[in-house]
Amino acid sequence: MSITNDFIYENVLIDYKGYGKDLIIPEDCDTIADYSFTANKKLKSILVQGKTKTVGEYAFSHCNGLVKVFLSEGVTSIGNGCFYDCKNLSKAFIASTVKFIPSECFNNCESLAICSIESVSGIEPFAFNNCKSLDAIVLGSNLEFIKDYAFKDCTSLKTIIIKKGARPVISESAFIGCSSIERIKLYEEDLEFFKNTVLLNTNVEIDIIN
Repeated sequence: MSITNDFIYENVLIDYKGYGKDLIIPEDCDTIADYSFTANKKLKSILVQGKTKTVGEYAFSHCNGLVKVFLSEGVTSIGNGCFYDCKNLSKAFIASTVKFIPSECFNNCESLAICSIESVSGIEPFAFNNCKSLDAIVLGSNLEFIKDYAFKDCTSLKTIIIKKGARPVISESAFIGCSSIERIKLYEEDLEFFKNTVLLNTNVEIDIIN
């Protein structure tokens, strides 16, 4: 077991005894354990880098001082509810190596305005539930599914941009409560596919990307 700069870990980071507000995870840490930073009120920013591949379930949940998260390339897995109820989290930069946004990952992150999900293949139930400040999202060409209530009650969501070739299976309830959607931007070749999804079953403006 190692204790380095207030981190307690042996490949798996299990606890943090420090008081730092801007946290940089040790580069030789392979995994951040479940619940390891839950309800840490001091954290303002997190940089996950180096060899870290896995961020555990509810690892940073209820960290209400947290404002910004950066998951570097190499991170491949985020656990359920990882940032659950981080009410002041406004920016989340997600590595392209992360392929799925798990259940409740950003649930109740009311201040989340920027989240990079363009590279993901799937978005699980309640992943962005009640993210009231999220006003635009980009759905990438590799997206395969958006599950039940994934974006439920994202009441500020106005614009959805869909990259060329995307063919996701979208749950009928994925965007329930998103009362402000005004515009969907997509390529003409994809228009016919999305006509049969919940996204185009509403009175929204369609912008064709050239």
